[in-house]
Amino acid sequence: MNEIKIRKFLDKKFKETSEEENFCYEEISLIYKIKINNFVNEVKIQKIFYLKTKKIVEKNCIVNGKFQGIREIFDKNGNIILRGAYLDGKKVGLWHEYENNKIKIRVAFDEEEKFSGLYKEYYQDGSLKEECIYIKGNLIKKYK
Repeated sequence: MNEIKIRKFLDKKFKETSEEENFCYEEISLIYKIKINNFVNEVKIQKIFYLKTKKIVEKNCIVNGKFQGIREIFDKNGNIILRGAYLDGKKVGLWHEYENNKIKIRVAFDEEEKFSGLYKEYYQDGSLKEECIYIKGNLIKKYK
């Protein structure tokens, strides 16, 4: 297994830049080449930091160019904005979107990346705004 550490600087649109005055973010990635059954997999563990606060704004894992596993996105102060999982580059399972460190939206995705199960959206005070049930992306029932 080979390990490569990569450090990049990004502008405010998350594009790589070499112009120091445009540095907003720093990306640090560890890349591993893992051979399984004569097939080489590239696994990239990535963290992106906001340079002014030194806080992480994104953590993820990319396998062979596709998101895999848990992905978390934070604001510039380190507060969670989004958390969910990927399987072969598709959103799966339970996802949470946050606002002011409180859950704003809770939704589940099936293996085809369609809403599946209970969808909940909340007001800023934490009270329920909307509640629905989906199966394979189709709205089955809306409670509120």
